[in-house]
Amino acid sequence: PEELKIRKKIVYLIAFFLFIVSILVFLNFYLYVKALLGSDLLISLDSKNKTLIIENGGEGIFNLQAKVLTSPFCQASCLISLKDLSNGNLVYNETVHLSVSSPLIKEISISTNEETSGQTLYEASLWCETLKESLCYTKTDYPKSRTQILSINHELNSVQKARKEKLKNQTESLNMEFSNVKNSINKMNLNFSFLDLSRFENISISLNESLNNFSSKVNKLNSLYENQEYSALGIEFPIVKNKFEILNSEFKFFNSSVFSEINLYNLLIENISLMHKEILFLEDYNFSSLSVIAAESFVNDFNSMISNLTK
Repeated sequence: PEELKIRKKIVYLIAFFLFIVSILVFLNFYLYVKALLGSDLLISLDSKNKTLIIENGGEGIFNLQAKVLTSPFCQASCLISLKDLSNGNLVYNETVHLSVSSPLIKEISISTNEETSGQTLYEASLWCETLKESLCYTKTDYPKSRTQILSINHELNSVQKARKEKLKNQTESLNMEFSNVKNSINKMNLNFSFLDLSRFENISISLNESLNNFSSKVNKLNSLYENQEYSALGIEFPIVKNKFEILNSEFKFFNSSVFSEINLYNLLIENISLMHKEILFLEDYNFSSLSVIAAESFVNDFNSMISNLTK
């Protein structure tokens, strides 16, 4: 009986050993087949926060999570990177070794120094291949890759918002002033049958040409504002504003000169009308020798005024 027990133990040990060996052989065969099929390595890449919203001058953090699923006898060599798609620059780049038991969690800090509001896209990439080791079957011709598109929505900070609002008000004000001057000179009429204003025509033509040329400068300011080029707008605006002040002064002088001429003409007409009434009064008046001389002088003045008016 004792000998029988020993034999049974030996049989059990041999059976257990064969069972373990068969499992190892089967597992080895299974892993080899997976390697041949190219499914010996599975990888994943994810981010907890795919979109960040930060103010210009601030910082945000992308939390990347890289995992691999491979044979327990294998490790993967991986390249993890983050690229700015707006300019192609690599923000982050690192080579790491990953296994089933050691996934990677990486925090990547991003700062923005933009002057505008908008969105910047980033590409997070993970490239992995299995390392050849003992008991590790792999087919290295086919490295695996995963990508994630991430984004940062960057907004104006408080200083930039204040500057934007100031430039907006200044630009709108200049547009309005320029439009008023242009409309005013277009409405001016220099063609009067009773008044010769031809000497102002050349000035009017010159002013119109100057205003038309100045339109391109105003349009440039508007374009800079629309494209959020606030630094360039801040430099350009005082220059354009100064040129407009000069142009506006020329227009005001021209406008004043024309209206002075018209007012002078109206005043002359008014005086003639009064003198005409006085002449009608003199027709029924009994003149003395002195009053005749005064009347003749008055009539001569009247005729002279009429003569000047018709020139």
